[in-house]
Amino acid sequence: MTAILLKPGDAVSQGQTIMTLDNSDYAAAVKIAEAGKRANDANLELARANLERQQKLHASGAVSDQQLEQYKAQYEALAAGTADAALEQAQKQISNCIITSPINGVVGSINLSLGDNSSPQSPAVVISDTSQLETEVMVSESEVSYIKVGSDVEISIKAASDKLFKGKVDSVSSVPDPARRNYAVKIIMVNPESKIRSGMFAEVRVDTISKKDVLYIPVSALIPTGGREIVYTVDKDSRAQELEVQSGIRNDDYVEIVKGLEAGQEVITKGNTLVNKGTLLRVVAGRSK
Repeated sequence: MTAILLKPGDAVSQGQTIMTLDNSDYAAAVKIAEAGKRANDANLELARANLERQQKLHASGAVSDQQLEQYKAQYEALAAGTADAALEQAQKQISNCIITSPINGVVGSINLSLGDNSSPQSPAVVISDTSQLETEVMVSESEVSYIKVGSDVEISIKAASDKLFKGKVDSVSSVPDPARRNYAVKIIMVNPESKIRSGMFAEVRVDTISKKDVLYIPVSALIPTGGREIVYTVDKDSRAQELEVQSGIRNDDYVEIVKGLEAGQEVITKGNTLVNKGTLLRVVAGRSK
């Protein structure tokens, strides 16, 4: 390593030089290859002249077919371009000593220091294009059928911002993971301000199924018991009344009620596990914050 021109975190353009390697050995090889090409060119010109002369002699019967074929073989061997290939290879090795960026992006890491030897087994530089990132989530078999390619996704990345980022479902696996038996869903998100960094933890919210104009209550109001689902309402005498209901779709906060409850009925959302049918209640109105 002879020079490092950038550092991790720097923006880089496609084709921009990042570092240079020692090319002295390859420079010597180029000189040798150039000398070999000059010698080959001279011998090729001589062989061409000899072949033309032998062809004239062959036409007059002074040279046999076998002798003419020998001169042809000598000329063709010199014209095969072996010297040109050797020079081209040596020049390519020289160009490989200049490490440039293959893409527009950001320098993630530089794994060499001045004086180090490079190795094909270890990348010298890691360049990331963070203008568009992807994340992958595993979805259960009960939900994967509802997720469609192109669906909008909300992404929470606390390390980058308190605001939600927008994304879209890019692909949905048709084969489950053999270990977890869940399906991989790949999500693409844009990152124009480069706030998101590769490797950050993301929490993804994607709609599996949705409905409009439904009756719903807070999840905390629904109590599963003995294979049933119940809620407690408040009657006109401020006593708890048990109602069996049937729930539908839900999210983290609310659950749909498809049967057993009417719009406008009050339900107990806090302390409902401590009451029974007929329990006298002291209703405390919630305060807005």
